[in-house]
Amino acid sequence: MIPVEPLDLPLRPLVLTSVDATLAPPSGEPTPPPVPPLAGRVLLGGPHAVPITPEFAAEDRELRLFVSQEAARAVYHLVRLTLNFPDRPVTPRLHRVDAAFELTAQDGAEAPVAWSMTPSEVRDARQRVRHVALGPRLAFLGVEVELGEWSRTVTEQTGEPFLQAQRAQTPRPGWRFTRTRAMPLTGDQSLAMVVRAPAGVTSTLGLEIRATTRSRPLGLRRYREVPGPLTLPPRTLS
Repeated sequence: MIPVEPLDLPLRPLVLTSVDATLAPPSGEPTPPPVPPLAGRVLLGGPHAVPITPEFAAEDRELRLFVSQEAARAVYHLVRLTLNFPDRPVTPRLHRVDAAFELTAQDGAEAPVAWSMTPSEVRDARQRVRHVALGPRLAFLGVEVELGEWSRTVTEQTGEPFLQAQRAQTPRPGWRFTRTRAMPLTGDQSLAMVVRAPAGVTSTLGLEIRATTRSRPLGLRRYREVPGPLTLPPRTLS
């Protein structure tokens, strides 16, 4: 196994704009003001990517062999990012946040896919904590450690889903955070995935952050922001 250590990624506040259409007012009534943006409620660190080379996997013979055997067909990247939800008494409250990715390749090549993702699901704040490592065939593995270590994954499937990985093994992976009665949307959330891209072709990782707020009497409101894309170079593995 190869330990996957957390990165201290600089956080930048996002300004998410409303995506809800404003209904035309009845005849003779004033037009309602536009919905203000959602600023400073979601902070983003990354995404940051490093190629998984035989040198990267040098400490694990089986993993190094897998990367070398795949070199003619594919290049793998370890992608990490952090989402932060500041704990402030601000309304409307965040109800749901999605980190939605789109993976594409140049020159009409086969689209990259999210080979593996972590955490896969979190349902309960009392779940045990695991340290993340890359195992054979670049799957994420968990090893139990003391509380406070990075990162958190599910070991007991109880309670409402707070975090769910979505669409693994596809070009459109993502994570969804949903406020629950036991777990509000607060603090840092560390995410990681391994991307498998075609060898010899530049790939692009696009990211869209979506947020939904819930309040009375406004109900649900939706917002989005599209940070700049991340380029995954066609590094040759040897």
